[in-house]
Amino acid sequence: MTQDVMRQRLEGAGMSSLDASQTNVETLKSAERKVRVPGELVYEYTPLVTRVVEYGASADALLSGQVSPEPEGARIDFYLEGPVIGPKLTGTVKGVDYLYFRADGRA
Repeated sequence: MTQDVMRQRLEGAGMSSLDASQTNVETLKSAERKVRVPGELVYEYTPLVTRVVEYGASADALLSGQVSPEPEGARIDFYLEGPVIGPKLTGTVKGVDYLYFRADGRA
């Protein structure tokens, strides 16, 4: 994931369900982002990062590669919230994505 994409997410830019499959891709062209999945659409969602809780290191510094996690690792909690819209399901999604970065750099 590029630094610009992550910074946009931290600043409240939307995220779609397609983004989850693209997290290990450094460079994306807009045409490559369109993924066709067989079957009918049930819902789409666009959660926003509403709060970031950092344990052990700055989220911005860790995600940009400026610092490495401490020997005991580092944790970042991303609180997400946004609308769910679709022909079969509508509502709001709220959740927390708990990220743990190990000292060896793996998440």
